[in-house]
Amino acid sequence: MDLDTNQNSQCKEKNIDVGEQPVRVENTAILECLEVVMSEYKIERDKKQSFETRAGIIMALLGATCGIFF
Repeated sequence: MDLDTNQNSQCKEKNIDVGEQPVRVENTAILECLEVVMSEYKIERDKKQSFETRAGIIMALLGATCGIFF
């Protein structure tokens, strides 16, 4: 017995419908997953931008300090 037939028989034993109906996007969690990925990407992008801004300010202050003293 191959794997596909075995899975179908197991599903039928558990009263799970294994029909050949197409999967609708509205019935899946794809949109929610996409929203999570997009929000995580935005958070990471904001962290990077914040770090670059702080690093730029610190480098400018260090440069000004070195210019004054040396």
